[in-house]
Amino acid sequence: MQIKEMKLFELFPICLKSFEEIKQYLNEKHGYEEPQELINSSYFTLKSSYGIHDLEKVFEFLSDNDFINNEEFDFNDFYSILNYSETDLTLKFECDTGLMVYFLYKLQNLFLDLKRNKIEASKRFITKVNTPLTITNFDSAIHRMKKSNKIEKMKIETFFKNNF
Repeated sequence: MQIKEMKLFELFPICLKSFEEIKQYLNEKHGYEEPQELINSSYFTLKSSYGIHDLEKVFEFLSDNDFINNEEFDFNDFYSILNYSETDLTLKFECDTGLMVYFLYKLQNLFLDLKRNKIEASKRFITKVNTPLTITNFDSAIHRMKKSNKIEKMKIETFFKNNF
């Protein structure tokens, strides 16, 4: 795929879902295997059953519940952080690290590879105290989360249950 075609996906990310479905069909019916240079065109891979409208809902939820500062981040920044391999953008959460981690834990269900080790390696998710999220604070926050923030945790739970 040439750069020109990759720009198409940047301009119209919804096309990526159809592209993934076509690749899956070709692989199942004709044994087509994708050339190596096309693999991992996005940083975190959205599952084929989800699209940009789902990410818009997620961003709205984060903004509406003050988990992020929507004056500092817009949807395009959010999308870039999740999808573009080459970006210097980071997403700073304005909530407790436990809530941040719980939110990312639930968000993992929409992605094939939004996992703790890749989250840490990306350095794209910043805690309220301005540190990149690591596997260590991910794990410890999950354990602390079980004991506190029940109302906020329920908001997150309800959002994902009602939308995905």
